Amino acid sequence: FEDLGARWELGDATAERGIAKRELGRLDEAEEDLRKATRISEELGERQLASWTWRALAQVSERRGDKAEAEQRLRRSREAEEQRPR
Repeated sequence: FEDLGARWELGDATAERGIAKRELGRLDEAEEDLRKATRISEELGERQLASWTWRALAQVSERRGDKAEAEQRLRRSREAEEQRPR
């Protein structure tokens, strides 16, 4: 995707990979992918992917038992959702 300049698709695929890693319990790898996807979505100004990815990051935090970080990430997800065009 990167070679084709398909940044949104790269962000989406990276987020999906992060979610798969989260489900496999590979939380450090999941976090790395999800953070990368979040950066891409923010660079693109794309709020739907950002919202979705912040929610996925919150679930990583929940699995680690970090409720404060999970709540902070859920707040970021809501903020991205609110900025989305309707």
